[in-house]
Amino acid sequence: MDLGVGTGKSLSAFLRGHQFERAVGCDFSENMLQKAKTKFGQSVDLIVADFHELPFQNGIFDLVTGSFILRSVQDMPRFISEVKRVLTPGGRAVFLELTRPENRFVWQFFYQPYLKVCVPSIGQLFSKHDHAYQFLSQSIQAFIEPQELKKEFESTGFSEVSIRPLSFGTVTIIQGSRATFCD
Repeated sequence: MDLGVGTGKSLSAFLRGHQFERAVGCDFSENMLQKAKTKFGQSVDLIVADFHELPFQNGIFDLVTGSFILRSVQDMPRFISEVKRVLTPGGRAVFLELTRPENRFVWQFFYQPYLKVCVPSIGQLFSKHDHAYQFLSQSIQAFIEPQELKKEFESTGFSEVSIRPLSFGTVTIIQGSRATFCD
């Protein structure tokens, strides 16, 4: 299951390299799912859902993924609990998220000015939705540190939780497993 599937770009790329018996994409936006439907047709189940109350039975997905959605989650412990609930024992959750670099020099002199000045300016110049670029900038700056996110997953009962910073820490992969025993 791909949470925040949007128009399906991440799920489409993922499915090119992996095969599953069933693929599901969830998003709160029906308009986004309509765009994704043109990409997938009947090969993927697309479902409108609130990530805090997923409309699925317990333990039915081997893998739950999401790209760039964690910054929009309103109640992180509840969200993580829902992800864990729908995973099979031993199932994995893997999320890709925009984050702040741990290196203070990179953050203070490069990435923070980029977020505060460049990202909103690009939005104003090239997009009809410049507020989305402002949100992007603000949400990255306000988002919890990857180590805190790791603790959130661990405190919700995920095991083997790891964080992997990419691109100097501007993007992070967080992943964990649901315990193989019933919890």
